[in-house]
Amino acid sequence: EMMTCAPDHRGVIGELENKRTKRSRKAAYIALKEYRSIRDRATEIASPGPHSHLSEENDRNIVRALRKFEEERYALPVLLTADIYMADLCMAEGLEYFYFDRPYTMEATSCTPAELRHLLFNLAVVFGFVRCGGITIFGEYGGKGNNLDELKVRFEDDAEYHEFLREVNICRQLSALSIDR
Repeated sequence: EMMTCAPDHRGVIGELENKRTKRSRKAAYIALKEYRSIRDRATEIASPGPHSHLSEENDRNIVRALRKFEEERYALPVLLTADIYMADLCMAEGLEYFYFDRPYTMEATSCTPAELRHLLFNLAVVFGFVRCGGITIFGEYGGKGNNLDELKVRFEDDAEYHEFLREVNICRQLSALSIDR
């Protein structure tokens, strides 16, 4: 259906065939990476109910699990959420929570190269691909392995590709010199 709506972009859309959905990509690339960074300091809590296909029921299971954990361990669990429904459930149950309101506009006027790279990576993996000038950066593509940090880059112009390759080789040679700042 997407290809009929955007026939000039068949090659780009074709890379997304039989791949994760946008929601699944957000979970796999962003949430999973965050979880991996804290899992050694986290405590897993068993769910009191079965998994449901209804997100509201799953939210209630999470709140019940936290309530049970709080009562059994005399601990103070704090839920971090950007979901207003989950925040309402926590408030109703008397559970501690932090609600993170996502910004819809930002007054950013500058960024570091690392911040720009991070932004491009996140956009590419969440939306499947992002175009920047004459370059398409794919976060999801045919033949992608299990390494979630891999991206595929496609250049529209051979001259841009050769210039990029030359600069990458220069960077690799400079890195090999092991010069401390």
